[in-house]
Formats: sequence, structure tokens, C-alpha cells
Amino acid sequence: LIPFISAYLIYLKRDQLAALKARTFWPGLAALAFGIASYFFCVVGIKNHMLQGMSMIVALYGLILLLLGPAFARVLFLPIAYLAFGITISERVMLTVTFQLQLLASEGGGILLQLLGPLLNFRVEVEGNTLTLFTKGSATGIPLNVAEACSGMRMVIAFIALGAAVALVACRHWWQRIALILLATPVAVLMNVLRVAVLAILAVKVDSGLAGGKAHEIIGMLLLVPGLLLFMGVVWALNRVVADDTVPRTAQVPFGPEVDWSVFRRPAVFAAVAVLVVCATGMSVAIHQARINLVKLPINPPGNRQLSTLPRETPTWVQL
Repeated sequence: LIPFISAYLIYLKRDQLAALKARTFWPGLAALAFGIASYFFCVVGIKNHMLQGMSMIVALYGLILLLLGPAFARVLFLPIAYLAFGITISERVMLTVTFQLQLLASEGGGILLQLLGPLLNFRVEVEGNTLTLFTKGSATGIPLNVAEACSGMRMVIAFIALGAAVALVACRHWWQRIALILLATPVAVLMNVLRVAVLAILAVKVDSGLAGGKAHEIIGMLLLVPGLLLFMGVVWALNRVVADDTVPRTAQVPFGPEVDWSVFRRPAVFAAVAVLVVCATGMSVAIHQARINLVKLPINPPGNRQLSTLPRETPTWVQL
């Protein structure tokens, strides 16, 4: 959804764009070439998806600079920068942040379950990122592991992206936009704690299979709805903190005859197309000649044995 939101942000700026005059800005060609070169290096060199995504955004911004000029680039900076929310986060960053969010979701969910335990006739023990629930009269607990997928990292990114989009569209002041984006993280963490608690209660009271698989995913998605409503409530409150007497604009200049499409018949356009074609062909040839394999193939054990679960305890180790 990120590219569509970015396109909508550009659509909202159509009156500003239609009032500008496009001009060739040749230094943008250097930014375009740098973005393509860094992308190629991240494919065959350090192999980092996050830097690949950043390189694509740099190349796109260089293309805007080259073809339309600095005035257009200033107006389009935020919509293009918004594409950064669609970049795959580096594994090293994910591991560092995700583990902390796992513990936060486990501890927060454990505290909430301890408060609800007396009402629902169960007790809970928290050990690392594992919640063990004991029903009344049962000595055997139900272990629930808060895995990396339940850490809430993707939810945090989604809420920050949503907060940024709503802030750019609905908020009138920069301090409101910054506050909204900063509030997105605690809202996402809170919703993730509630998700862990709800999944644990359903696993104990209804079916233990609800804590994993497709049911787990569906329940997690459904719990995004109250999170979105809470988020919209924050937007509503922020827009009423400061009285704004500015009269909203009722008419905007649409795209159409006002846009001078002849700018795309300039030499800069042909130069940009030539750079893109040459680099795309050269990158494919270079990867083929260097015999670089960009596809990860599965490694199967003998006899096509499948690993479905890990035991929590063996003679030599215990999972915490």
C-alpha cells in the first residue's frame, strides 16, 4: 500500500505542481547514477535489502531532479521519502529491535493476564518470551511462545507509516505531525500486548490451536481495527488542541492542460532513459558473467524429513 499512499500524497499537491515550471537540472543525473551504482553494489557486494531500497529512492529522487528541477523536487520530497516505509529492514536491525519487542510483548501480556487470571480462573507464569498458563485444578501448563512474528515489529512499522500518512494529510501543524508519529509506536505496542493476551485467553478457554497458524494471523489482523480507531481518536484530539481560523481551500488546480507535457521531449529525458537501459542491461550481464546466484534455494535433509516443532526440554538443554 505504501506506493499508493505516496501517489495520493502527490495528488494532494497537484495545485502546487501545476503552478511550477519544469526545467532540466543536470546535476540530478549524478544522483540517479549514484543510486543505480549503490543498488548494484548492494546486490553483488554487501547484499543488503535495506540499502537496496534506499538506493532505489535516491535514484528516483535523482530522476525527479534531472527531469523536473529543484522546485519540483522540493514539493515531491515528502511523498518520495514516504516510500522508505516500504523498504525491507536489515536483519541485524530487526534482530536487535525485535528481541526487545518480544520481551515487551511477553511481559506486558503476562501482566495483563495476571490481572485477568482471577476472573477467568487461570494463572500465568512468564519466563523470558514464554507464557505458561495453568487452568484451575490443573498442574500441567499450556506453554505459549511469543515468537519473532509476534514481536509487533511489523505492526509498529505499519502504525508509524499510517501515522505519517495521516499526519501529512489531516494535521495542519508540524508539531501535530511529529506528535502523531511519535504516538504511533506506543499505540502499536499496546495493541500488540492486547493481541498476545487475547490469543492466550482463547488458547486456554477455547482451543489451543488458536494461538498459531491461520487463526493466529486472522485474530491479529482483527485486533488492528481497535488500534486504528484509537489512532484516529488521537488525530481527532490533536486537531482540536489548537483552533485554526484558516479557511480551507475549496478549489485546486487539476492535472490536465495546465501541465506542460512537452518537457518530457527534452534531451534530459533521453539521457535518463539511456542510463536506465544501459545500467539494467549491464547489471544483468555482470551478474551472469560473475555467476552470482541471487535466488536462495531450500536445503532439504535426506529423505525429505520435515522439522515442525522444537521440544521445550531435552536431556541437555531447556528452552526459556
